[in-house]
Amino acid sequence: MTADVANPGLFWRAAPIAFVVLWSGGYAFGKLGLAHVEPMTMLALRYGLAVAVLLPLLLLRRPRWPSGLRHWVLVAVTGFLIQCVYFGLAYLAMKRGMNAGTTAIIMSLQPALVAALAPLVGGQRGSVRLWLGLGLGFAGVVLAVSFDGSLGPSPLGVALLALGALLGITSATLFEKWHGT
Repeated sequence: MTADVANPGLFWRAAPIAFVVLWSGGYAFGKLGLAHVEPMTMLALRYGLAVAVLLPLLLLRRPRWPSGLRHWVLVAVTGFLIQCVYFGLAYLAMKRGMNAGTTAIIMSLQPALVAALAPLVGGQRGSVRLWLGLGLGFAGVVLAVSFDGSLGPSPLGVALLALGALLGITSATLFEKWHGT
């Protein structure tokens, strides 16, 4: 059964809300889980659970698969950047002491980074307002991460892991945009 595009069902109306709730809670639940398991083990368990949940849907819906080796390689590179680099480094940062809130704030720069770097991929120049906004966002993250407030301090090496995670998710987004997959 598929939802009609003109009249989406309850599932398609609820999906964005469910996504935001699950995504936004991911850092807090990740930090809680990391108290009991290593980051890569947690990712393996997470992906195993995702496969177990999504496999029946895959068999029911029979989505279109990538066509050809090039498409598979593009999907694999994107998946590696998101799943291994982004989640792997973010979980390592939290395991080594970074607060989940600090991690989430750093990762919240991703849309601004994509907007700022997209002209390199698409050939369009960013506006002065875009660069000003990006600079203010970075300044806010530096302030939040640097001070001993409620987010807690983060050693430089741990902060670099989180920044690497940010670059991973940003690179994946730009890579997809560049290749149109």
